[in-house]
Amino acid sequence: MTGPGEIQQEARPLMTPIFGTKTNTRVGTWNVRTMFQSGRMDQVLKNMRDYRLDILGVSEMRWTGQGRLMVNGATFLYSGKQDHHSHGVGIILSSSAAKALIGWKPVNERIITARLYTRYAKVTIVQVYAPTEAASADDKNTFYNQLQTVLEEIP
Repeated sequence: MTGPGEIQQEARPLMTPIFGTKTNTRVGTWNVRTMFQSGRMDQVLKNMRDYRLDILGVSEMRWTGQGRLMVNGATFLYSGKQDHHSHGVGIILSSSAAKALIGWKPVNERIITARLYTRYAKVTIVQVYAPTEAASADDKNTFYNQLQTVLEEIP
């Protein structure tokens, strides 16, 4: 219980650092083209295990909304459009990488960030799905301005 003017802090389990000097942390990225398809999540998790990846940035997930989902020991952080299954980005963390997660921020359907604890510094992963050359100049400018803003906000 806190008194007047005191801030209540939530209990937080001890974090396990990632990117240690004596451990290998494997990071990958993949444009999956869609995860809005039966069996696709299992396929991505199998490939992640086969390549022994700890962190996988995913583009074009095509999931709606934003959220955090835990499946078979992996943590999915995702951000997509609210009403349409297009675009979308995500970051998949292995169980060991999820223990180092400090926080994450779904910016929009093309940008997501995750902040991880390491022994020496905090690391921010930024996963993006940039517009193609076929997109309008306004769409590209908006995306790159948002990306610049996100990068400038990282400590």
